[in-house]
This record gives sequence, structure tokens and C-alpha cells, in this order.
Amino acid sequence: MLFCGETLTTFLYLGVSIMTNDEKYNIEVDIVSIVAIALAIALRLIDFTSQTLNMKTYIVLTSSALLVAAIYVIYGRKQAVDMYYKLFIVLFTIGSGIAIITPFIDVFNGSDSHGSVLISRVYLAFNIIVFLCGVILTIDKKLNKKGALYVANTIFLINAFKVIRAIVSVGTASYITANIGNLLMAYIICSFVRYRYERIEKEISETTI
Repeated sequence: MLFCGETLTTFLYLGVSIMTNDEKYNIEVDIVSIVAIALAIALRLIDFTSQTLNMKTYIVLTSSALLVAAIYVIYGRKQAVDMYYKLFIVLFTIGSGIAIITPFIDVFNGSDSHGSVLISRVYLAFNIIVFLCGVILTIDKKLNKKGALYVANTIFLINAFKVIRAIVSVGTASYITANIGNLLMAYIICSFVRYRYERIEKEISETTI
């Protein structure tokens, strides 16, 4: 299982690795991250005005998280400043908690807005899992690298499933792009988690030498 987690994470980054030199950071990783962040923000703002209040709040919070992520890439990662990572995860987690409201209302009202009541329940479960994953990453003092990557990969896989279903079920263009935006954000989370824990491991190894 640990091997599967590492393999999935390696696949997600398409072979892009972090440099170990303290005074440099991998420019390829940063370019990919900036492009992913910009696309994620742009895609989630499509059809913003037609969203419900709680979804607008979710979009604003997660877009703010992505702006913090951009600062982390441009400045924080270069200087190994952890506060940007933590703020990014906190904003994402709060937004994820708000995102539970819509599927909860759907399930409570017996709505088939996702195709069936069963699918609405599945989406509610998925949103709760993503929120809990965010909470775990927020209070991750006891997590090691592999544990954190499993949590991040769970967020990615859930959003990948949502994108596939949105495309297969012939959802509207705005619905598909919104899900792709969420998937890009999940990619950013995976990338940041991996980078953060590689830095932590490196710092620990240097202090024990």
C-alpha cells in the first residue's frame, strides 16, 4: 500500500522533482504550479454569478487559498517559509467545509440533482472526506511524509472521479470546468505536501548528521 501511494504521487508530478540545493528551487515545478494555480482560479470563476451563496463563499475562499499558493510558490518555497503553506491549507479546509452544505441539502431534500439520490449521497460523503483530509493536513503534527501523501492523494482521486463523471454524464461546460479547477487545486495540494515533507525530511537528516 505504501508503494502504491508513492507510485501515484510520482505519477502526479509527471517526473518533475524538487532540487536539493538550499539556494535554488526547481523552476520547472514552479512554472507548472503557477500555471495550475492560474487555471484553477480562472475555471472556478466561470458562471460565478449563478452560484448559490454558500458556493460563492466556497469559490471565494478556495480562490483566496490559491492566491496564497501563488505567493508560496513565488516567495515562500524559495525561502522555505511554512506559513503560506499552512494558510493555503486552512483556507482550503474552511472552503471544503462550506462545500458540504449543498450536497447535504440535496440529500436532506431527497434531490436527484446529481442524477439520483444515491449519487447525491456519494457526493456528500466525498465532500465530507475531502473536508476531513483538509483537517488532517491542517493539524498534521504527527503525520509523516507517506501519511500526508495518502491524505493528499485521496483529495486528488476524489476530484478526479468528479471530473470523469462530469464529462461522462455530459454536464454543462461550466460544471465540467469547475470540476477541472478543483482537480487542479488538488494537484497543487499534492505538490505542496510532497515538497513540504521533503524539506522536513531533509532538515531532520541535516540536524542528525
